[in-house]
Amino acid sequence: MILRAIIQPSTACDTNICEKRALTDTATCCPQVEAELKRLAQIYEIYVLHVDTVQRYGSTLWAELSIVQLMDSTASTSAKLKHLAPAVSGVPAYVTLAAEVQAFADALPLMQELKSDALR
Repeated sequence: MILRAIIQPSTACDTNICEKRALTDTATCCPQVEAELKRLAQIYEIYVLHVDTVQRYGSTLWAELSIVQLMDSTASTSAKLKHLAPAVSGVPAYVTLAAEVQAFADALPLMQELKSDALR
């Protein structure tokens, strides 16, 4: 599962201004870039959490898999995304990640049914 959103800064700083000020730190020179990097870091943190959860449960044997715990972890990730939504709703990486997490959450009830004793 790879986050495939192409991340392009929505605003760019004027490099001439940075050069005239002789600043080496572009974050100080370009507050727009710094703000966008902060938003992307928040999205990436949730992405890493989701990928780690999926990989951790992916290596678990089917007989030992706890769907309830997996649903709780996914619900927690979804809640974190919803909490973050007002600040990053227009960022393509957020939209992609939210769709990915929602698709995974939608598959969990099917997994729960497949794990039922009636299908064994």
